[in-house]
Amino acid sequence: MFTLIDKDGKKMYGMCMRSLFQGEDRRHDVKRRPRHCLCIISRHPFISLFRTILLEIHALSLLENHPGSARTFVEMAYTQSQTFIQQNSDKIIISRSALPELSRDFNIIPPKYVRLSRVATVLPLLEALGVEKFLHILSAVLCERKIIMIDDETSTLTTAVLAQGAVLHPFQWQHTFIPMLPSKLISLASAKLPYILGVKRYLYQQLLKESLEDVILVDVDKGDFRVIGGMSITDFIGESGTALRQATESL
Repeated sequence: MFTLIDKDGKKMYGMCMRSLFQGEDRRHDVKRRPRHCLCIISRHPFISLFRTILLEIHALSLLENHPGSARTFVEMAYTQSQTFIQQNSDKIIISRSALPELSRDFNIIPPKYVRLSRVATVLPLLEALGVEKFLHILSAVLCERKIIMIDDETSTLTTAVLAQGAVLHPFQWQHTFIPMLPSKLISLASAKLPYILGVKRYLYQQLLKESLEDVILVDVDKGDFRVIGGMSITDFIGESGTALRQATESL
């Protein structure tokens, strides 16, 4: 997942899924195939909903007997979504009778309003860092520090970054927020304003060449973090942190 900022300063969310589609004569075992990317861009962070739709599109593109079923599915979903808005319906239904390639009727229940905190969970990040380190990172987020999260896997990285946004509920992060930073935008790491960025590990050496000042580098895979610069992380837990950690570990 990634985020974009339009000319009006409003956030847009993108959900992507990469895959290898069918090759020559619609076979999967013929020669090398180019990697494709399916992407949904929206103003709403409906992560689970978009992932479900992308998986259905992917399945149709792999199993369709005749080319065009996946495109038809997208067109039907888009057309019915407009009807959903106009008629204030409770769900969108793409029936198997209308699209025989489907294994069953496909139901879409678009959330009318969902905050990022309700579509992303903090549990994976808590498990990766442990209670004490998690609380230190929470302190850094609340104090609007510059945070860069690093991992090998795209899904793990984006989940960890989204967890940083979700942990602020009921508050919202008002600064730069990019779940996976592309290599062409690595210079954003030297920005002066607060940010939360996700960076793939293969860009780590390139990242260190930037002018990093007062940045917290969080290694999600290793469950550790380090501070670059003279910045200190506020310990807002104090002595209660020990009791809280023991209670949480027991739970």
